[in-house]
Amino acid sequence: MKEPGPCNNETTTEGIVGSGSANPTTASEVAMDMEGHSHGNRKNAMKFHNEDLPGYPQTLKAFCDLVLLHWYLYISTLDNPWDLVHLVHIQLAQQLWYKYVRLKQRVCEWRKDIAKKALLAVKHFFDSYESTTEARAEYVSWAVPTSKLTLDKKGRKIIIPPAVYPYMWREVIENESGSMTTRSAFCHPCILQTFAHVLETMRKVPAETQTHRNPVAGLSLSTIAVERAFKYWKTGDFVVPSQKSTGKFSKQAWRFPFNEVLKATNHLTEKQWKKIRELAEEQLEGLIEQTKELLCEKSGIITGRAFCFENDSD
Repeated sequence: MKEPGPCNNETTTEGIVGSGSANPTTASEVAMDMEGHSHGNRKNAMKFHNEDLPGYPQTLKAFCDLVLLHWYLYISTLDNPWDLVHLVHIQLAQQLWYKYVRLKQRVCEWRKDIAKKALLAVKHFFDSYESTTEARAEYVSWAVPTSKLTLDKKGRKIIIPPAVYPYMWREVIENESGSMTTRSAFCHPCILQTFAHVLETMRKVPAETQTHRNPVAGLSLSTIAVERAFKYWKTGDFVVPSQKSTGKFSKQAWRFPFNEVLKATNHLTEKQWKKIRELAEEQLEGLIEQTKELLCEKSGIITGRAFCFENDSD
């Protein structure tokens, strides 16, 4: 499939083109918690609930509106959002709240939420275009290529990794020589929509306590979450991996891709960060799960609900 762009040798990540109807998978099906499956006999980690907060329920609002938001903001700027047992992290968590384990659990939930946002973003991406199963499969194969195993001159097996991952770019032009010209890193619409969720969380933190560090972990997690989501569509239809560990958004499964993407984010200039942020900010008003009611609230619109009153009759 080489029809996403304006001509046969030019391909953009804006969408795919094909004939036929879109896949009927519903948003609710795609949005299901992929991490919620049973994992056999593995012992479950201890989980805490809101009721475990000291001073509950009086402290719940402060915990959610202040402590968690500052914690998410801090985690989004780290080079490693997976391991949260470093002494520095613990000390900061204790400064925010001495209930560190609860914070750690919430970060796990935050990462899962990013993964679910990516699933929705990719489904929305495919739903935006009339495409066949074959066209979607071809697009995924092109956008998220895999390493190839070959033999060198001495007959030894070597791995040839992809030189470009098109899903990480807004525009990719395939040249006659077979090489690719790329433009606008991390500006694929799926990455922007997923990253918008991270920015939405950060935006809730009071301005006087905002950090000036770029959310490298937030962008990196958003990117690999989109890669993971695309792989669910490699057959052209949304298919949950039969092996649960394969689909899990965990450090064990995604540490290497995350570290590679993180290296790329470290090369982004402030100008490029500004562009990514601005494009993602544009997505905030159109977040996939955002309702019309929330849009009315943000716009200051008053609906008929507020006018359900009348004067006394005679």
